[in-house]
Amino acid sequence: MGKTFQDPGKDDSRSGFGEYESLFQQASDPILVTDFSGNFIDANMSMCSMFGYTKSELLSMNISQLIDAVELERSPIRFDLLQAGQHLFTVRTMITKEGKRILVEANVKKFGEGMITAIVRDISQRRAMEESLARSEKNLRHVLASSAENFYMVDRNFTITLINKAAEKNLGKAWGRPVELGMNLLELLPDTAEPIKASFDKALAGEKVEYELHIAEPALPEWVLVSFMPVLDEQEQIIGVYVVTKDITEKKKTEQEKDRVLYLLNERVKELTTLYRFSQILQDPDLPAEKKMDELVAILPAGWQYPVIAAARIVLGGQEWRTPNFSPDAPHKQSAVFRSADGTEGMIQVVYLKPCPPEAEDAFFEEERSLINLLGGMFRVYLDRKEESETLIRSEANLNTIFNNTDSIYVLLDQEFRIISFNRPAIEFAVRELKHTPRVNDNMVDYFPADRQTNLLGYLKKALTGTQVSYETSYLQPDGNLNWYDVRIFPVSGDELTTFGVMCSLLDITDKKLLEEEILNHKVQEQKKITRAMINAQEKERNHIGQELHDNVNQILAGTKMFLTSAGQKDAKVKELIKYPLELIDSTINEIRLLSHRQVTPLRNVDLKELIQGLTIELNRNGIAEIDLQYSLAIPLDDDLKLVLYRIIQEQVTNILKHAAASKVMIRVEADTEQIHARVTDNGKGFDPAKKRKGIGIANMINRIESYNGEFSITSEPGRGCTVDVMITHPPPPEGRIR
Repeated sequence: MGKTFQDPGKDDSRSGFGEYESLFQQASDPILVTDFSGNFIDANMSMCSMFGYTKSELLSMNISQLIDAVELERSPIRFDLLQAGQHLFTVRTMITKEGKRILVEANVKKFGEGMITAIVRDISQRRAMEESLARSEKNLRHVLASSAENFYMVDRNFTITLINKAAEKNLGKAWGRPVELGMNLLELLPDTAEPIKASFDKALAGEKVEYELHIAEPALPEWVLVSFMPVLDEQEQIIGVYVVTKDITEKKKTEQEKDRVLYLLNERVKELTTLYRFSQILQDPDLPAEKKMDELVAILPAGWQYPVIAAARIVLGGQEWRTPNFSPDAPHKQSAVFRSADGTEGMIQVVYLKPCPPEAEDAFFEEERSLINLLGGMFRVYLDRKEESETLIRSEANLNTIFNNTDSIYVLLDQEFRIISFNRPAIEFAVRELKHTPRVNDNMVDYFPADRQTNLLGYLKKALTGTQVSYETSYLQPDGNLNWYDVRIFPVSGDELTTFGVMCSLLDITDKKLLEEEILNHKVQEQKKITRAMINAQEKERNHIGQELHDNVNQILAGTKMFLTSAGQKDAKVKELIKYPLELIDSTINEIRLLSHRQVTPLRNVDLKELIQGLTIELNRNGIAEIDLQYSLAIPLDDDLKLVLYRIIQEQVTNILKHAAASKVMIRVEADTEQIHARVTDNGKGFDPAKKRKGIGIANMINRIESYNGEFSITSEPGRGCTVDVMITHPPPPEGRIR
């Protein structure tokens, strides 16, 4: 038909490949060369491999022999355009030597004089993937449209291309105008929505933006989490923005309450620290009196709610000690007046230099009143020499009352992490969780297991640098549950420059964690309800399709057969001509009857054993000699669960018939008051379960059984058959927390 590039007599100037012959032959893409009549001149190894022909076979053929005849008639090869030098890019269905139809894209152009070159690529798999993606996108759009959360998407021109009902409703309320598909978002946004516009711009630049938004509209959630995510096309180009808003009102309220509790806890720690430092300075026998007073007044502001704008003074017997910023004209004052046994009057006073929000007592906490009174009492004890010991004991008793009569666990450590003091809940925690009874001067880190010590040391050292540390931790209990604690580690400072230790506080948050777990499990159970509902809907649809096939399509075929039979009775030639079509109609009716039988199952009063026996009949009809069915139910099952078990067994039986080449199959269904067990075993070819497989059969089985909190497993290996096991607890566990 023509000479190849390897012919010694070929004209290199005509072919143009010459020195590149090896590259042409070894190219990974199939390449062919024809004349302007479509006769093959050359083809590389990839071309031969794709279509199953040898090169010599191809060189005796015309390109039209590889193209689907119907498609070629509908769209002939435009040799005229190619002759004129036009470059063509086409998609065609081509046929291999074995008759396999493959979809290819071809890049075709004129090559030298009298020749055409084409590079072809098999795009069958890509086209299937594109169709699958299109179906997935359609399903996704349906799910998003029906979701209770707010979803919408805009293109680069800010046109709304996707929006669900919830977003239409809530955005319409928030923005004061109707919102629907096809609208321009910039025209809908209120004038105050500039931050939202900025978020869209960032997302269009490739950045994911997420923030919490407070909404004042009563008909809408108080707090929402708004996420802006760039939408990419197949070439990874940004084509729009996807926006999700999620109601986090309850979460925010929980966080705000937690922050409030932690804030109050921090205030109490500051007060306790001030109280402790005040006591330490008073009891220091080596500190001169004047310096002692300077240090006492200096530590007071740090114990109050607003230390940055706080100032203090101590008045005693006509003398006064002040912090440098003290002003008698401050808008808020809190004082404690005391008198010593010898009649000396004194006062401790803390002021705020700027107006502050009102609290229990002016701008001060009720606990701060207790603190300043305690400080005044301690000062009085210090001054009252004769009753010093007795009064000091009473003051320490007051401190212990505060320290011990709280649910929080407190441990005060020095810079070497040795224990300075602790309260009663700390003793209970150490004994319960660490199996130690705490003692003053012990290194607290030594109480903890080795696997916790490294992290704990890191937290303590970080706190010594002046940073507040917070984290959550848990301890396993003998019954298998966990106790959870919120841990706070604060630096304890005498002033802004000196940190002399750390205060560790722990709050038992086990009940909160259990509540969060219950909420999460409740959501999981709700999702499983949705899955079961979808499965029930699928069953109804399968029943509908099966009935339509049986009642409508088969009736049409039966009528067609009757009409043809009648025509054949009138003419012997016609009778002979329609003999084979009548056989095909009979075969089609039988196939539809079998298909509809597999599709249709009763939705009420399901006889599971009868359905499974139908599967054994199908196995036997397909040549499987040994079929063992063991069916034993000691308890009644609801119809939905029966259908789930049947569909799983049916799916595996189908897999056996398609792939296993088995001679023996065992089906076992058992149930007692505690558990339902179904097993399908075959002695077929088996497979490697770890390898990724085409199809969704196994995924469907898993989804069905997980909707009932069941367990699904596959045991198989090449040449050793396959066993599918299904286990369901009976009755199913209650919705909510699963322990």
